Amino acid sequence: MLRYSQILNSLRYCLFLSAPLQLTEPQEILITPENIYPKLAQIYDSANRQAPSLELQAERIRESEGDALVYSAEKYANLRLVVNGGYAVRDRANSVKTETAAGRFAVQAEKPIFRWGAISANDQLGKLSVSRSKVNYEQSYLNLVEQIRDIFLDLILLRSSMENRSLEERLLRMRIEDQSKRKEIGHVSEDDYKRTKLGLEETLLKIERKRTTIERALRRFNLITGSDDWEIQGFPSTVPKVSYSHTRVSELLEAFLNSGLADSSTWVIKVNEIERAKHGLTIDRARNRPSFDIFVRANQEHRDTKAGNDVLTLVYFGGLQVKWQIFEGFANKGRRIAREAQIRILESQLRNMGEEFRNEAEKQVSDLGMDFKALNLNEKRFTLDKKQYEKVIADNKNNIISEIDFLQKQLNFKNREDSIFLARTRFLKKVSQFLAYIGKDPAMDFLTLPKDP
Repeated sequence: MLRYSQILNSLRYCLFLSAPLQLTEPQEILITPENIYPKLAQIYDSANRQAPSLELQAERIRESEGDALVYSAEKYANLRLVVNGGYAVRDRANSVKTETAAGRFAVQAEKPIFRWGAISANDQLGKLSVSRSKVNYEQSYLNLVEQIRDIFLDLILLRSSMENRSLEERLLRMRIEDQSKRKEIGHVSEDDYKRTKLGLEETLLKIERKRTTIERALRRFNLITGSDDWEIQGFPSTVPKVSYSHTRVSELLEAFLNSGLADSSTWVIKVNEIERAKHGLTIDRARNRPSFDIFVRANQEHRDTKAGNDVLTLVYFGGLQVKWQIFEGFANKGRRIAREAQIRILESQLRNMGEEFRNEAEKQVSDLGMDFKALNLNEKRFTLDKKQYEKVIADNKNNIISEIDFLQKQLNFKNREDSIFLARTRFLKKVSQFLAYIGKDPAMDFLTLPKDP
C-alpha cells in the first residue's frame, strides 16, 4: 500500500505536469527534465526515503533535536535527590562515643527565574540548531537530485550512442562482406579491405568501452538512489526538443531578488549563523551578571541537640538564590570581544553574499538566453538535416540507393541526432542549475523531511 507521503507526492507531480499543458503559448513553458521525464519524480521520492546520504542527514536532524532539549533545559526546574546509607561513628570530646547505622537524604528543587536573557537565548540556540540541520538535509537532497538528474540524462545519451554503435557495427560487417566479394574480382584492394576490418575492430572497442561506461554509471546511479534494480533498458533513448521562456525566467529572477534571497539555502544558513552568534553574545554578557533562582530544599540528618545526641532532624529551606561570578581574569570580556567581531564578520559576509548572489543569478539568466539562441541555431540546422534524411528514407523505399549507402546515411544522421541530444541535455542541466540556485528546483516538490523512527 502506498504511504500517505507517496500519494501526496504523486498528486503534486500530476499538478506539476498538468499546469504547463493548460498554457496556450508553448514558448512560455519553462521546460525542465522533470517535465520531460515523469520517471524522475518517482526516483526523487524513492531516493528521499532510502538514499544513504540522506539517511545520514536524517540522523543529524535527530541529533540536533536531542541537542535542542539540552539547550532548553534551563527553562525547567532542576530536581535533585541524594540518599546516603551507612555506619556513622561520632567521637566527641568529653562525651560518650557513639556508633550507629545511619541514613540521610536530601531533596532540592531549583528553577532559574532571571538570567538577563540567557535562558531564552539558550532555547533559541537549540531551535536554530534544528533549523540548520533541516536546511542541511535540503541541501544534501538538492545535491543528490543534481547527481540523479545528471546521471539520468547521461545514461539517455549513452543508450542512444550505444544503439548507434550497434548500427555502425552492422554497417561495417555488411561492408566487409561486400568488400570480400569485390576483392575476389579485383574491385577492392587488400589494403582497403584491411582498413574496413580495422574500422570494425575499432567500433567493437568503442562498444566495449561504452558498455563499461554504462555499467559504471548504473552502479553509481543505484548507489546514490539506494536502489539496485536499474538497468539501461529502463532509461529513454531520446531527448525531445526543448522550449525556453525568457519572460518566465525574468519573473523568477525578479522574485528571487525581491524576496531578499530568502529562498537560497546558503543565505538561510548564513542568517542562521548570525542569529546563533547574537544569542551567544547574550549568553556571554549574562556570565558576569548576577543570576537569580528560586529554590526549595529538604534534608534529613542526625544532629546533636540540647535534648540529646543523634537526633533525627528534618530541615526545610527555601527562597531566593543569587549567584554572581564577579571576576574570572577577563576571560568573559575576551569572549564578548571575539563574539562581537564574529557578528560583524558574518554580517559583512552576508552583505557581500547578497551582491554576489544577484550578480551570479543575473549572469546565469544572461547565459541561458545566449545558450538558447545557440541551441536554436543548432535546432534549425538539425531540421534541415532531418528533411534531407527523410529524402534518404524515401530513396531507400524506392530502391534508388543501396542498403549499405542507406545505412551509412542513417548512421550519419543518428550521429548528428546524438549531437543535438547532447546540446539539449546541456541546456536542460543549465536550466535546472539556475532554478536550484534561486531556490526553485522542481525537485523540491517531492522533498519530505524525515520523521522520528
